[in-house]
Amino acid sequence: MMGVAAPTSNEEENPSRFLAVVSVSTGIGDQKLRDLQTKFASHWIKECPENITGPKGKQPDVWIHPKDSMILTIRATEMIRSNEYPIGYSLRFPRVVDIRMDKPWYSLCTSSELLSLVKDKGMIQKLTKREATLYDADEAPVSKLQKTVNRNKLIEHKVYHKRVVPLTRLLDGKEICVINGTDELAKEQIEETLQQHSARIVQNPMNTTFCVIVSNNKTIRGKEVINSGKYDVVTLDWFKRVINQSDWASLGDFMPWELLCSRDKTQHRLAENYDEYYDNFIVDADEETLKRSFDKIAKPLADQFTVEQKKEMDKELFNGNASPYSLFRDIIGFFENQSCCTKFKFRFMSGMIKDNIDNSVTHVFVEDYETDNIMENLKIHDLVSIKVVKCKWIEECFRNGRICDITNYLIDY
Repeated sequence: MMGVAAPTSNEEENPSRFLAVVSVSTGIGDQKLRDLQTKFASHWIKECPENITGPKGKQPDVWIHPKDSMILTIRATEMIRSNEYPIGYSLRFPRVVDIRMDKPWYSLCTSSELLSLVKDKGMIQKLTKREATLYDADEAPVSKLQKTVNRNKLIEHKVYHKRVVPLTRLLDGKEICVINGTDELAKEQIEETLQQHSARIVQNPMNTTFCVIVSNNKTIRGKEVINSGKYDVVTLDWFKRVINQSDWASLGDFMPWELLCSRDKTQHRLAENYDEYYDNFIVDADEETLKRSFDKIAKPLADQFTVEQKKEMDKELFNGNASPYSLFRDIIGFFENQSCCTKFKFRFMSGMIKDNIDNSVTHVFVEDYETDNIMENLKIHDLVSIKVVKCKWIEECFRNGRICDITNYLIDY
C-alpha cells in the first residue's frame, strides 16, 4: 500500500496525516522483498494507524507507521479517477522502479503535489512516456510534459518571492540548508540574510551542501540531520558570528563549539588547531574561551568514575580514610521536607538526593515532627530496609568533618 502526505500548514513541520493512493505488487525482486520483510518485521501492526486514511474497499492484512517505512519511486501508465481512495485518484498499472534509501520518510509527495499531475479543466494526465513518482511531483507538467528538474533548485525559487540584492560575496559559492529558526529569528529571515551574503539556499542537504543550520535540535528533522553524521551541522551561533564579523572579505573556519555534528574531514581539520576542550593551540585564551574550556572539561569528569572508584581514590588521598569533603558519597537520600537546609550540606558532601523514594534510596531524612507519615508509607510499600534518620545527624557529621555514630539519630518503625 502506497500513500502520500496531507499538506502541512508549516513547511518546517514533518507530515502528520497520510492518504492511501495505490496498492503495488510488482517491481521488487524476491531477494529485495525478503530484505524488506526482515527490516519491517518488528514494525507491522494489525490496526490501521489513526493518522492514515486507507482505501474504502479491501484493506491490507497488516499496517506500518510511515515513520518506520520508506520512500519508493513508482512508475504508472496514467492517473485515473477512483472513488476507492481518499484523494479521488489512483495510478493505473503501478510498478516499483526504485527504493529510495537516500530519502528520509518525511520527504514524500503530498496530495497537492500528486494532484498537480492532473491537467486543468478536469483532464487526467496520460503517463505513458514519463514516470509518476510518489516522492517528487515537481516533475508535474504545467502546459506540456517536461523533463525532470533538480528538486533543490526548484524549491529554492519557491521559497523567495522577491529578489534579494547581495550585499557581500562572503558566502559566494556556498550552498546552505536552514532546517529551522527561533521565535526571535525566523527561518525565512535567516535564509534571506544568507542570500544577502551571496549564499545559495537549498531545502534539503546534499553532499555539496556547505553546512546545515539547526536552531532547534529538539525537532524530529533537526535530530535526523544531526544523527546522520553526513553534514557539517552548525548552531545559530555560527550564523550570528559570520554575519556580524568586521571583515567580510574572507570566511573563516567553523569553531568547534558551533558544530552539532561534523564531517570527518572537518573534524580532522579542526583537530589541527584545537584540543578536545576547545583550547586553541595558537591563539591565546581569554576569559570567554577559558570558561568554555572549563565547562567542556567538567562534563566528562562528572561521569568518569564510579562511586566505588571515587571511594578508593579517597582512601589513597586520605591515608585509608574517607574524604572529609565527601562524607556522604555512598548514601542515597530522600528528604521528607524538600526545603530542609541540611539537604544542601548533604549534597555538598557528595550525597545523592532522590526526589522520590525507590529501591535505590538508602536513607530517608526527616525532621522530628515528620515521622508518622513517612514511616507509614515505607511500611505500605515494603521498603523496611531503608533507614529513617533525623536531619540532625547530617548537621553533626558536617560539624565534625567525619561520619558520626548514627544510632542515636535512627527512628524505629
